[in-house]
Amino acid sequence: MKSVFAAIILSATAVAAQTGIRSVDFKNFTYQPYCVGDAPETVAVKDGEFSRETPQDGWVDRFFFKVLEIAYGDLDSDGREEAAILTVCNTGGTGNFTEAFIYRLQGSKPALASRLAGGDRAYGGFRSLKIDKGLLIVEEYSPGENGGACCPEFILTKRYKLIRSRLVQTGAVTKRDVLPKQRITFARGSNSKTITLRIPAGESIGLVLGARRGQKLIVSTDPRFAEVWLNNDAEIKKLESGFEAILSNSGDQVVKVQNITKAFRVITVKVLID
Repeated sequence: MKSVFAAIILSATAVAAQTGIRSVDFKNFTYQPYCVGDAPETVAVKDGEFSRETPQDGWVDRFFFKVLEIAYGDLDSDGREEAAILTVCNTGGTGNFTEAFIYRLQGSKPALASRLAGGDRAYGGFRSLKIDKGLLIVEEYSPGENGGACCPEFILTKRYKLIRSRLVQTGAVTKRDVLPKQRITFARGSNSKTITLRIPAGESIGLVLGARRGQKLIVSTDPRFAEVWLNNDAEIKKLESGFEAILSNSGDQVVKVQNITKAFRVITVKVLID
């Protein structure tokens, strides 16, 4: 009898799971983003993507839309999960515009509960989203004082609560550098140093070191796991495992080290100044 009762409970749980918002395939779904202008564009993604090329008079009109992330959680405290979908769209130029869609189930069908418009890359573009303890937590890029759309300098973290059909911002906005920095110095009488970095998947660290104009800076690492480049002006020669640069200015130089894998890595970097 106990085993039969347990089987009934498990069966009911499985049915509930199948009818929840997680049963919706948001990577094969129809969206209406506003990235193309004032009116929404209807796009049906397949495997998370949609693209279109339309020949015009002497040029090609291109449109691309992609689902980046999907998060689940109860945003309106009704005991049922919502889905938050982060998307990006490109209309043929350099701009990449992000937008978040919040869906809930109405009956057995997904219905749009709210949306959150992001910006173009550094100008308010969304980096990530998640749902935690009933809040939608969004990371948003900021360009800093002199930055352009290409090059965000800061990450702003914002939190939202879903109240009926509105996402209402709550709590303080926190800010951090896109590129965490670590200063390195050389031992007396030495012009080289080997540094071990612990970098999450896809993330970067900036190595800061002082140098003079005209000096040669050589940076190398394992190319299977990381890429390195110099953020300062210099005459740069690309090497198989890094780069060699003749520095154009004196002062702090920033070497960006990025983990290019999909796993946490311990990355060794060698820096030499001549």
